[in-house]
Amino acid sequence: MNMKLWNFLERVAGIKKAVIYVENKNFEVDPVDGAEEHYWDINVEDADSETIEASFTVIGGSEDAVEKQKDFILSEYLSGENIVDVVELS
Repeated sequence: MNMKLWNFLERVAGIKKAVIYVENKNFEVDPVDGAEEHYWDINVEDADSETIEASFTVIGGSEDAVEKQKDFILSEYLSGENIVDVVELS
């Protein structure tokens, strides 16, 4: 089950030193109707305890849509003083 965005952002706000990992870029094709679903996982680690404290999966029907949504979340919501680093892994 994917965490809701507001819940994810609430958890991130509670982390004093957060490291953001953008990873697991993937897509799947529905075998029935051939529709594509693209994914990016955004995981937030507490830099002090080195444990993942929050995860969110960006899901969309095209690679471009998922990229735009991921970039928007990173620039608008995950750019506060508590963010130590952003690491993008493919």
